Order: sequence, then structure tokens, then C-alpha cells
Amino acid sequence: MHIDKVQKGLQSFIFECDDDDILNGGVQPIFDPDSVPKTTPLMTFGFIPYPYSGIFDTFLMEWTFWFDNPYIAEVSNLIDTIESCTSKWSDINYRNNTIGRIQVKFLKSPSTGGMYNLRFITLYVKVRALFYEDAC
Repeated sequence: MHIDKVQKGLQSFIFECDDDDILNGGVQPIFDPDSVPKTTPLMTFGFIPYPYSGIFDTFLMEWTFWFDNPYIAEVSNLIDTIESCTSKWSDINYRNNTIGRIQVKFLKSPSTGGMYNLRFITLYVKVRALFYEDAC
């Protein structure tokens, strides 16, 4: 499995759930877990590949939503929308093509906190990704 395809699939899924376009900072991989983003609201993610299953690949992930205090209701609504999409397979779109499907399952309760005048909510999820053979 190509990690860059999974990243594009995750970004496609999150942006599809973000109906109100609140993630001004975007959706990006976390580069340094101790760094604080400069543009918010933003979602960062990190993942570790799980054993290959043959049908789809499974990844355990940590998603962190960074925001300023006025955005807590919007970020909460976005997380509710994501949760409502967790029971189904969603299309992965890239360059106006559907390249596969993705399914998300929350693993445990989110953690919250703050750092340098920003707030964050971290979700722990399992992501399943299935890509069509001609996806490239």
C-alpha cells in the first residue's frame, strides 16, 4: 500500500465531511508532534501501518484538530459529521476521479487540551482503505 494514496484518501474523506469549510489550515500529516500550527483551524494526522489483510489495508491513526476558542462549536460539528460517516464506505476522490474507498472507526474517547493559546481535540481511529487497481 502506498502511504501517499492513503493520505490523499484521508484528505478527501475529511474535506467531504467539512461541509462548512472550517479547516482553513487544511489537512496535513504531522511533522513534529511538539510543534503548534500557525494557521487554524487545522487537522493533523499521523499513522502506523497495520498488518496487511489482502482485501484492504488497515491503519491505526491519531487525528488532531487544532483551533482557536471561537471555533470549538464548528470543530465539534465537524467531528459529529465524521462520526456519522463512520459506518459506511466513502469514496476516495483524487483529481476528479474515484480511486478507492475508505472506512473510519473511532477507537476510544477523544482527548482534549491546549497549548500556546490554541485548543485541540485528538481522535484515535482505525482507517481501512481499499484502492482500485487502476487508481494511478
